[in-house]
Amino acid sequence: QKLYLMNKFAKTAVAICTSIAITQFLAWIGSTTYSYKALRNTALIAIIFQWIVFFHASGIIFGNERTEKYYDLTGASTYISLVFTTVHWRGGFDSM
Repeated sequence: QKLYLMNKFAKTAVAICTSIAITQFLAWIGSTTYSYKALRNTALIAIIFQWIVFFHASGIIFGNERTEKYYDLTGASTYISLVFTTVHWRGGFDSM
């Protein structure tokens, strides 16, 4: 039982590190020097938010029942909040 839980946490840690590495690499490839910081931070916020929701929904950390109730809501709220955050970082709607 203990070995199974450690193996599960190890797989989760590898998945988190891999997803962060992939998003940071894509942010680096798809940006110029000026926009890399905004893309990097946006990708990190999205990944962290989605992993927190995954941990809650899967019951890994909080010990609750597995649920898929909030995935659509969190996906939409992540998208909307990142759009407004990125616009704010780039100087607001007036600079567009």
